[in-house]
Amino acid sequence: MISVRSLFFYCLYIVLFISVMAGAGFITARLIVKSGKEIQVPDVRGMEVVDALETLSRAELSLKVDGFEYSSSVPRNAVLRQEPDPGIRLKTGGSIRIVLSRGPERIPVPNLVGMTRRQAEIMLKRNGLLVGHISETHFAAPEQGRILAQQPEPLNSIQRGSAVNLLVSLGPRRPRYIMPDLTGRPLGQAVLTLERMNLKVGEIRTLHHLAARPGQVLEQTPEKGHAVSEGDAVALVVQSDGDEGRHVFRLALVRYTVPPGFLRSRVEIKLRRGDSVIPVYRQFIDSGESVAVMVLVDNKSRVILSVDGRDVRPQQFRLQEFKNAS
Repeated sequence: MISVRSLFFYCLYIVLFISVMAGAGFITARLIVKSGKEIQVPDVRGMEVVDALETLSRAELSLKVDGFEYSSSVPRNAVLRQEPDPGIRLKTGGSIRIVLSRGPERIPVPNLVGMTRRQAEIMLKRNGLLVGHISETHFAAPEQGRILAQQPEPLNSIQRGSAVNLLVSLGPRRPRYIMPDLTGRPLGQAVLTLERMNLKVGEIRTLHHLAARPGQVLEQTPEKGHAVSEGDAVALVVQSDGDEGRHVFRLALVRYTVPPGFLRSRVEIKLRRGDSVIPVYRQFIDSGESVAVMVLVDNKSRVILSVDGRDVRPQQFRLQEFKNAS
């Protein structure tokens, strides 16, 4: 039978053993903490997240993802930033916080078709996109300056800062004609022919030729048979009035406004030179509408304007002359 004294010493030994073991564990833990080594934080920026985790694990560091951000330079799911920065000394077991890249931000391409070129440029700028290559072509509709097509097409997703190529309308192609032969004709008839073809009278020079009549067309540019477009200018060389080297022809602008009424009026403009009368213009004009016609005159020519067969006095229409700069 165990005595009371023996039981007391037995319990005392147990308490002392537990105390010694607890103290030894505490001291060991403190020594381990105090002896934790410091290392330089590795640079994991630009690494894929899996590679970054492996690199930090080898350095006995942990990884924590703080968020995601768009980046045009760092690929998707790669480390964009880290904290602490590379090179900082940190004890093993420490934590490295990183921000991962979402890659370049992608946005939908706006629909630019039908806009003017200026409107399209503003829209692209507002959406963080650039104007790329601009091509132009003739097209019946829409009118000149409108966007016909774009590349990439609308609603495609592209990287912010990318360029969008545009195809712009030049409007309908102008009608093409074969240039007629104007040489030998009186100047007034030549001008009337050009007006009917919707061609412009360009530079007019005078030249003295012994075998030609005054005011007769001697040369033309473009020459007969050449293709011309509506609105092109045609230069003419005409026979002078006998004074070599002196330019005797000049441009005149005839303006007339048809009086108010209910019916259309037949407006005619002619040039009288001696006994000959050269028709220049003949059209039916609505009441209240204005007429403005360029004619070529010399010091022996007279402009005649008639309305419905009756001559109109010069005071009722305006004749403004321009000296020939050639």
